Amino acid sequence: MSILPPEFQFSQASLQDYVECKRRFLLRYIYQLAWPAVEAEPVDEYEAHVAAGEAFHRLIHQHQLGLPVERLTALAGGIDDEAADAGDERRLLTWWQNYLAAGPTDLPPTRHPEITLSVPAGEYRIVAKYDLVAVQPGQQAVIVDWKTGQHRPKQAWL
Repeated sequence: MSILPPEFQFSQASLQDYVECKRRFLLRYIYQLAWPAVEAEPVDEYEAHVAAGEAFHRLIHQHQLGLPVERLTALAGGIDDEAADAGDERRLLTWWQNYLAAGPTDLPPTRHPEITLSVPAGEYRIVAKYDLVAVQPGQQAVIVDWKTGQHRPKQAWL
């Protein structure tokens, strides 16, 4: 008999929690309690960085859906201005400009930004959210993951 709820879906986050700390997994996913520890220090800087990363993903999502670059660039600048007013680092506009300058241009034509897919795995499901899946039907699929972490993952890990 499993202690996981029957509707439980394994995700990247839940699997990472299990690998890093089985107690955290137990508290979050079995007992459905908030993990009591601060995840990073300083908390304000960490939260500002996460917020900027989420905004960056939204900008690319909107760009992939066809919104005009000029409008999205103005939006990125406005968000950065608000961050600066709050005493946080301006980073979003730089990330956005880097994406525009060196982003993927040679992807297959059918694109699905911010798509969630799931598959059965025994009595449970595995769910994954992809930043972008670009498909050439019958030929290839390319998965793109935007990285905004403060430390770039090693190429071998990617």
